[in-house]
Amino acid sequence: VYRGHEQGDLLVPATFAVIAGTVLFYGPAAALAARWLGLAKSSPQGVLFVGAQPWARALAQEVEEHGFRVLLVDANRGNVSAARMEGLPAVCGSILSDELKDELDLDGIGKLLALTPNDEVNSLAAIQFVEVFGRANVYQLVPKGESETRRSSVPLHLRGRLLFGRDATFDFFLQRSLSGAEPRSTNLTEKFGFESFKDVHGPDALPLFLVTEAKELVVLTTEGP
Repeated sequence: VYRGHEQGDLLVPATFAVIAGTVLFYGPAAALAARWLGLAKSSPQGVLFVGAQPWARALAQEVEEHGFRVLLVDANRGNVSAARMEGLPAVCGSILSDELKDELDLDGIGKLLALTPNDEVNSLAAIQFVEVFGRANVYQLVPKGESETRRSSVPLHLRGRLLFGRDATFDFFLQRSLSGAEPRSTNLTEKFGFESFKDVHGPDALPLFLVTEAKELVVLTTEGP
């Protein structure tokens, strides 16, 4: 008897069990559980951007304008503040922090793009989120010095899929951004196909994403540029 109630002594451990169970379903686990229970889309198309520097924010803005959820994470408070001022959801912290990972709201997010200037951080971020998004949906920039080689010396299981093209390193995007380049969207039709796109925009245009008629976001990679 616990304060006049039979089996009342079971209330305390039961309460702790509920609390523990609730904690376990925060963060990435919540997203996985929601998919298992049919409470979330089986193939969420949103993007978690690791890095909120100006050109990464421009990419996120373009993706968001097409109706996909985006979330930016950066350890630089200035980048995070700038993202929020531009209306982008952003979190300040290290993407490698287990605490931060557990706190992220990943509802509607199905892909990770690691865009920091640190190649090791990009690789580690991709590895850490494989269990959340699956290996096919974690991406990182081409590491410095690797663009000159046809094959990487780093095996796939130690990094994410390489983004966009063989020359698409952090420095590549930084230099293009400083020279005034910006992401733009183009509608492809039967009359204006990809060959027409290349004729109009020239060889310097780098395709980054493809939005299909089914409203799926395809991230272009070095495997299939």
